[in-house]
Amino acid sequence: MDHMRKRNHKEVNPKNNYYDKFYIINYLELGKRWLDVLKEDFEDTMPTFVDSDEEEEEESWQEWQEDNIDVEQTRVVCLFCEETEDHAAPLLEHMKDVHYFDILGIIEKEKLDFYERVKMINYIRKENYNARCFVCGRDDLGSLQKLRQHYTENDHLSKGLPEKSVWCTEENLVPIFGNDHLTWMLESYVDEKEVSSQNEEGTAVFENIREYLLKQSEVNSVEGVIAEDFPELHDGVLTDLNLYDSLK
Repeated sequence: MDHMRKRNHKEVNPKNNYYDKFYIINYLELGKRWLDVLKEDFEDTMPTFVDSDEEEEEESWQEWQEDNIDVEQTRVVCLFCEETEDHAAPLLEHMKDVHYFDILGIIEKEKLDFYERVKMINYIRKENYNARCFVCGRDDLGSLQKLRQHYTENDHLSKGLPEKSVWCTEENLVPIFGNDHLTWMLESYVDEKEVSSQNEEGTAVFENIREYLLKQSEVNSVEGVIAEDFPELHDGVLTDLNLYDSLK
């Protein structure tokens, strides 16, 4: 034992065939020692190990790419100049304040649905790219600079869109630029505003009901009887606008 400890002998010599008869693994296949069996098993599982490593490496690379996306790739560009923003809200304000083109106002006024909003953006992009006025159709300006000057001198952008038949076509469902983020960013922003508006409307309805109940409580109060404090209600059933309308 002292010899084994000093020599760091912690296992049986694998090359010594004398001990093979004591291990079941040597009886799995006739004519093969346990070293041969282990070698075959390892070779059979190698492709699995390689595939697993490649998959993990690919997943890690994809995660790295997602975490390190260039900010410039997701910036949204103004319809009428080179101004860019990370989000739709500040860019919409820019177009309204600088170019006097109120996209949200147009959407609300014209009651544009999702596809019509896409067509509107793609139509304006295409006309600007071709240096053609999307409002009056003038096509002899020749450059983007002259087109912008034309917009300013004629106050075209504040006039909104031309007739719907001009721009609301199937052709304008296809964007002229493959990486135009304004379309989906605008939709996300519109959805957020709709949800926020519904929440505010629900809160207003709840407050009206609360005021009504308080007044009714005052009318029906009995002298000498002290009413309990009106409980604070949150997320009441009457904040459901559909249910509230059905009860009218």
